[in-house]
Amino acid sequence: MLSSDEDKTLCSTLIVSPDCVPAVLSSIGSRSRGDESPQQPPLPTTEFSEDKATNEGSQRDVLSSSSSSSGTNKSIPVGIPKEDISPPAQQITAATESETAEEVADRIQRTRAASQAASQTAADPASDANSHDEWRQSWQRRNKHLFIFSDASRPIFTRYGDETEFLDFFGMMNLILSVSSKTLSHTASLDPATKASKNPPVTQVRYAKGGRKTYVYLTHGSLVYLAVSSTGESVEQIQNQLEFLHMLLLSVLTNGVHDIFERRSNYDLRPLLGGTESMMTGAIRMMNNNPAFGLSSVPVLKLKKQCRDLICKTIRARLRECGADLSTTPYAMVMYHIPEARASSSYGGAGSSNTCLLVGYLSHAKSPIHPRDFCILANCVQCSLPPSAKYQEMWTPCCLPQFSPDGFLYLYMTFVSPTISLVLVSTSKDAFTPFRGVKDALALDFMLDSNRERVASGVPPAEPNSGPLAEVASCRLYGIKDVEIQERLQDEVLHFIFKDSIHNQHTVTRFVPPFVTRKEQKQLLRHYLKAREGAKTCVGAKRTTTYTTEHYSILARIGRTYELYVAYKPLTSKQSISSWATILKKWVRSQHESLFAPPGSIS
Repeated sequence: MLSSDEDKTLCSTLIVSPDCVPAVLSSIGSRSRGDESPQQPPLPTTEFSEDKATNEGSQRDVLSSSSSSSGTNKSIPVGIPKEDISPPAQQITAATESETAEEVADRIQRTRAASQAASQTAADPASDANSHDEWRQSWQRRNKHLFIFSDASRPIFTRYGDETEFLDFFGMMNLILSVSSKTLSHTASLDPATKASKNPPVTQVRYAKGGRKTYVYLTHGSLVYLAVSSTGESVEQIQNQLEFLHMLLLSVLTNGVHDIFERRSNYDLRPLLGGTESMMTGAIRMMNNNPAFGLSSVPVLKLKKQCRDLICKTIRARLRECGADLSTTPYAMVMYHIPEARASSSYGGAGSSNTCLLVGYLSHAKSPIHPRDFCILANCVQCSLPPSAKYQEMWTPCCLPQFSPDGFLYLYMTFVSPTISLVLVSTSKDAFTPFRGVKDALALDFMLDSNRERVASGVPPAEPNSGPLAEVASCRLYGIKDVEIQERLQDEVLHFIFKDSIHNQHTVTRFVPPFVTRKEQKQLLRHYLKAREGAKTCVGAKRTTTYTTEHYSILARIGRTYELYVAYKPLTSKQSISSWATILKKWVRSQHESLFAPPGSIS
């Protein structure tokens, strides 16, 4: 069923009957199982010449002569090659003369049993079908599945499993996308307003629904991004995640990927993406746990302004001393990585990738970094420098799509302490040597004398215990109890996020009960984003919406320069909800210098 929007423009929505979705999914991998359709023509049989009897007789003569020469009188069917015939028992027994008759008989029986089992497995695809059905059911049980494929149904990436198993599924999804888009375009051509328009809108299917599943599409040229979700997230939230997945693909291939498909529409991109699976999956985990994606903002570590300014000032001075070309250095930043032991109860859940916060950064003309570019950099650090190799240096090309989608930048990434990383970005491929000198200078600037010897001897430095980096290393995410306003605040407020819309940065408190497990934390973030969509539809200077769940109440307030999201205990009154939001806003404004990190000038 196709529908239209309230503004009389066609809505790109396709509703699929729930009954047809299992049929579509059950068709996945039919080619890989070797299933035969009842409509397929019979297999071709062997054709003989006109003198059929003569040919058969000659063939029997040849085979019987060869059989008699080996000492057997076994009859051989017509048309079976000689090499496919099992050796007779006399040939098997002749292998070892020292065996007894019982041993020979037992060995012959085992050989025949193994041969029969192998022939039954090859002839009957039931085992393959059962294993494939188990695989298909396993991925259907996932709450969210992400795919990337081309409009020629070429597999590119899948979150779970092997992408080659989804060939039939990709073809079916491309068919739905193509047919439905043509239907919407035809319906649009019948609208009088569309006929009068010189530039008719290009209609595109945005999502389809079947049962509990929502199929969300996003297309960029020949690239098709598909999410199959039953998490309850809105189409806008899922499309935002697919858009970041596209940015992640461009960070590896740049916009030149579209030129590849223009020259060859069925090109296989997987060889070009080899080795990036961990980066893709890490980014997907980050999307589920990090409010930076839904809010389009950068998470910032709470730190004293004097300490943050001293770190940025030292980086700028060392860049100049080491001979780095500042005109080709768009970004220089320091990130803080929450240790795994504290990450489970503080920010993003145990084992999540949401453990990277901005300490401070420099840029040209103090231009702020785009949140998506920051997330790409943070994901590169997390995936390229695992804990076992945190003191290694990484020099790699990378495209930041929001900075320039058409070319590569060069990233220098390293850890100057167990929890503090340094990221330097350059447009020049010759910047590695000065960037390495900056790292060595910073390691000496922010360490004690005992660590100077460790660095000089090649031993990884320990955590600093003095200077500005020591304050960074000792930082803890603050909670509601650390908000010194009123004692009654912690009795009613559970959690909040405040976004500075000017710098696109946000500050967030650590999780407290009832947000203990990762599932509960992800559910809270999804409620925030749902409330955000509701607040955007409101009118006024302070667009506010509230609603209550079983375990807590949610408030979302969007102003001209800020966004505020608060979780309250379920029995909090509406008057208290509004008053506490105002109090929290005033507290954040009073702590603005320590909660946010505006960019400093790199030159």
